[in-house]
Amino acid sequence: MPTSYFGEELDLDADTWETVEYDDSPVQRRELVFDDVTAVSRPADPGAEDPSLPGGPVQVRKEGSVEEFDNTRIVEAEDPAPE
Repeated sequence: MPTSYFGEELDLDADTWETVEYDDSPVQRRELVFDDVTAVSRPADPGAEDPSLPGGPVQVRKEGSVEEFDNTRIVEAEDPAPE
């Protein structure tokens, strides 16, 4: 069933989540794709992170908005129309 998540239309069926092992514990992960992103960054002061989970905070900026994601790892970022 499609729904909006951080301003993006996503299909949140069970198929979109993958269970993987991290430090001998199962964690859920999934791939997200965003269009029209103007910048991706990690905050200078990441604050309190959960050391039992992989990744860290990531900020995704789009026109006039900033979305923050915790426990995130960026695998790939590309510009489909570089100048």
